[in-house]
Amino acid sequence: MKTGKVACNYAIIRFLPYPETEEFVNVGVVLACPSALPRGFPRSRFRDIMRA
Repeated sequence: MKTGKVACNYAIIRFLPYPETEEFVNVGVVLACPSALPRGFPRSRFRDIMRA
């Protein structure tokens, strides 16, 4: 297993029950590391998954 540094993209998923109060709760994180994909995984397929 590799232990080096890898550049990744992330997005925080927030739950905003009442927009007028501007209060929110962080409920999750989506993490994507394209450079850490297996060699046989097509990059175009990765982009399609991340767009969904």
